[in-house]
Amino acid sequence: MSKNKDLLLLLKRKISAKSPYSQYEQALRIALFAHFQNYEKFKAANRLFDNFPIFSEALRSQLDAVAVLSVLFKKYDLPLVKNRCKSYVKLPNDIVQACEICIADELKMVLMYDELLDFCDEDTKDIFYRLQALSYNELLPNFRALVYKNEKNYQSGGDILSQNQLIEKFNEFGALANDISSGNIDPQKINSLLGSLNMSMLSGAVLGALGIMLTKEMKKDDTEE
Repeated sequence: MSKNKDLLLLLKRKISAKSPYSQYEQALRIALFAHFQNYEKFKAANRLFDNFPIFSEALRSQLDAVAVLSVLFKKYDLPLVKNRCKSYVKLPNDIVQACEICIADELKMVLMYDELLDFCDEDTKDIFYRLQALSYNELLPNFRALVYKNEKNYQSGGDILSQNQLIEKFNEFGALANDISSGNIDPQKINSLLGSLNMSMLSGAVLGALGIMLTKEMKKDDTEE
């Protein structure tokens, strides 16, 4: 089975000078591969939770996203990204936990498009903005609503962080990770950022994703293609 020769870069969702593709093509490839990942995840969730509406609707949205992006590949006569994402799908057998994973993933989709928009022409930017809005305005609120109704932590009182606040915290953690990887470790800054989060109001998967961001940023890219 053939693989995407830029697989590592697709998984990292980063534009790289080491890629065999132009920056514009990289942006398209990263976006399409990310939606393939979402498609396989929602397909697995749909099967696991017996066509539960929130996953059925999310699955249809990913099919639409893949179709729209595929048109761009055809328009510019570019080779399509290969969908080899099944092996990356791992979901817990609990619908609330699965939605927590989806929350973290949709936050990462929003941030991904923020970065990719810098490498696109106007037509592609319009499509990327619409796909980013799909995550921010539709999928993310739907998953957060289900978690809100079912997670005991959300019943303990206090304010729930908004989507803007969550994304802001992702950005803050990313900047902090860059400082740490550069050797600029500031314990006070770390404590301040952690202290500003109401941990009981965040899902476990979102907290885990924040930690993963720190870990990934601190690792050196030894095997980047």
